[in-house]
Amino acid sequence: MNTILRNEQNRNKPYLDLIRIVAIFFVIYNHTPGFYFLPYGDCGNAGYWGLLILNQVVKMAVPLFLMVTGALLLHKEEDIKSLLNRRVMRFAIAIIVICMIQYTFHLLWTDNNGKLHVFFTQLLNGMGGYQKFYARWFLYAYTGILLMLPFLRAIAKNLPDKFFLYLLGIQIIFCCVIPLVWMRITGDYVGYSAFVSWLPFHPQGKFLPYSAGYVAFYVLMGYYLEHRVSWTAWQQNKSKYVLTAIACLVLGAVCMWDADYCQGKKILHQSVIYLTSFLPIPCAVAYMIMKGACYDRVFHPLVGKVIASLGGAVFTVMCIENLFRVKWEGIYSDLLPEINRVPAAIIFTAAIWGAAILVGLIIKRIPFINRIF
Repeated sequence: MNTILRNEQNRNKPYLDLIRIVAIFFVIYNHTPGFYFLPYGDCGNAGYWGLLILNQVVKMAVPLFLMVTGALLLHKEEDIKSLLNRRVMRFAIAIIVICMIQYTFHLLWTDNNGKLHVFFTQLLNGMGGYQKFYARWFLYAYTGILLMLPFLRAIAKNLPDKFFLYLLGIQIIFCCVIPLVWMRITGDYVGYSAFVSWLPFHPQGKFLPYSAGYVAFYVLMGYYLEHRVSWTAWQQNKSKYVLTAIACLVLGAVCMWDADYCQGKKILHQSVIYLTSFLPIPCAVAYMIMKGACYDRVFHPLVGKVIASLGGAVFTVMCIENLFRVKWEGIYSDLLPEINRVPAAIIFTAAIWGAAILVGLIIKRIPFINRIF
């Protein structure tokens, strides 16, 4: 994501802003009631299968943000002092500010529990807190990525192309194949494994410990797609990659259906472990498709400015969308009796997205604050 770089990104790459804009919409939808698929119907219901596909697509949000980070940051040269002052410090300040805003919101509009230790607890652990204000974890995870940038840059710049493919192979084997085989053999999901328990893998490692996750994989994938993959080679093989991505989404849906119904375990985490299992290839294809939408295309200056402005406001949306979501949850409740859950969730998401984007555009015009958000 890293909208901190909005003033230094390559303006000839509007697709990076486009990816952010789409991904933040996915993030908001992820946090709505429309995301959860278990209540929608029984095995074989067409709507249920569509939701299994949809919920994988919206789960691409964070990987896409991290791929943009890899594309933008891993090829740069930067000393550690500059990294800490320009990037890490800004994110640290942003975390403190958004925690203060959420704490104030919590006091004014929720259960009015004013214990100060609640604020410091939530500031330090970055998870949960204040009822529904749980979506701050990415700020902490992203700060960790920034701290690891010198190592990730050294790896990316010196890694031969075949090793990137090796990394993709590891991801597919340990994130996709092993959980699938384990489910078919044992009838259960992959539980705890000391084999990878101390490695910096997927944040959902307690459910899927074999995932070679976000930091080590998706950031490097973004660098590889942006700086190593030939555009001509992508164009020549695009149809094959798209079909492979679709097959991955279908396989993920089948695995969730299998875990949820065929195994007789109608428990959310039993099937949700497969939500991100088969996403590496779909994420890469989605990145390249959005890149293709802008590649070698000359936009009208006004259109380019709008895309850049919306992309620059995405970080603010990430920080404040949960405030709108909590305050406006009645919108979804009012829509639900009138239309299907998914259209209600999409309209709810669009309202939050538009309001938060507007706030972000305003904040960009406020001195000093625009340097943080």
